[in-house]
Amino acid sequence: MEQVVYGHALALFQLGREMEAQQTLREAIEFLPLVAEGLARSYHLLPRDLHPDRVTHGGRDQAYYYWQDQGQYWKNTPGAIEFVRGQVSGSADPTQRRFSAWLGQHRDTEAARQAKALPLRRDMVTLLEYVIENKVVGTQSTGNMPLKAVREVAARFVDPPELDTSIGERVFRLRSEAEVRPLYFLHVLAEVGDLLAIAPARRWRVTHGGEEFLDLDPFMQVLFLLVTWWHGANWLTVYPFAAMGDALPSAFERVTLTRLLSLQVEERVPFREFADGLIAETGLTWGRQDSSLVTLMLQASIERMVIEILASFDAVASEYRNKPLGRGTISELDTFAVTPFGKTLLEGVAVAGG
Repeated sequence: MEQVVYGHALALFQLGREMEAQQTLREAIEFLPLVAEGLARSYHLLPRDLHPDRVTHGGRDQAYYYWQDQGQYWKNTPGAIEFVRGQVSGSADPTQRRFSAWLGQHRDTEAARQAKALPLRRDMVTLLEYVIENKVVGTQSTGNMPLKAVREVAARFVDPPELDTSIGERVFRLRSEAEVRPLYFLHVLAEVGDLLAIAPARRWRVTHGGEEFLDLDPFMQVLFLLVTWWHGANWLTVYPFAAMGDALPSAFERVTLTRLLSLQVEERVPFREFADGLIAETGLTWGRQDSSLVTLMLQASIERMVIEILASFDAVASEYRNKPLGRGTISELDTFAVTPFGKTLLEGVAVAGG
C-alpha cells in the first residue's frame, strides 16, 4: 500500500503537477506518516523491532523497507526529498526535530575537520569503494571476505594492520577476516548499518544505504557509524566469549552513554573505577562465577566494547602504564578522558536514540 500512495505522489511531482502532488503527499502522510519521515531523514538505521517474518502496518520497519526499496527513486528525482521535507517539517517526530536542531548547532568547522581526518571513516569509505570496484564473494561458511580481498583492502587502510605474525622462525599466516579486528569491525558496522549486503557464497553488494553514506559529509558519516554501533549492533561481536552470554543487560548501552556524558571533557578518569561502577550498575556478569578472573574479564570486556571502540572514533584519549608480569611487563589501560570531539559525538548518539 505504501508503494501506491507514495508512488502516486512521486509520479505527480515528476510530471510537474506540484499542487496535486502536494495534496496526494499530505494524504499519504496522514495515512502512513513514518514513511515520509524516513524519506526526509539524513540517516537510516535498521529498526530494533525489525521482524524477518512480518511487517508492522504504520511501523518503523515498514518505513525502513520503503526507503530501502523506493528511496533511490525519490533521491534521483531533483527536488523530491526537499519536497517531502517541506511537508513533514511541522509534523516530524520529536526525536527527528531534536536531532535536526542539534545537528545545526554542532556541525562546526573543527568537528568537520576531525571527522574528515578520522582513519575509521576513511577506512570505511575505502571498504565500500573496494566492494564497488571489485567482485567480492563471501566465504561458504560465514560470508566473510576471502583472504585475497582481506589483504588488498587492509593494505589500503590509513594504518594497515599486521596480518601475519612471526614468532622466532615460525610465521602464523592469516586464516580469516575475523582475525583482522579493524576490518571486521567495519564489516559489522557496514552490515548492521545496511551499507553492505553480505551472505555466504554470495557477492558482497553496496546497498542503496551504502551509496547514500558515501554522499554524506564526513561529520555525518562518523556520527552515523557511532550511532549504528551504539543503537544497532551487538557489542559482544568484539568480545565474543561464551561466558558473556548472547546479549548484554538490557540497559547496558544506555547506562554506559549516561555515565560517559556525565564526565567532564578531558578529565582523566581511572579506568578500573569507571568499569567497576558500570559493572555494578548494569549487572554485567561472567557466566563462570567460580573463576578467579571474573573481575578482570568483565573489566576487559568494557575496555574492548567501550573504550577501544570510542578510541577508534577519537572520542576518548587513553593512557596506559606498564605493569610487571613475570620477568617483563605488560601494558594496561590506566586512565581515559572524553575528548571535545567525543563529547559532541556522544551527545549526537543520545539525541539520535531519542
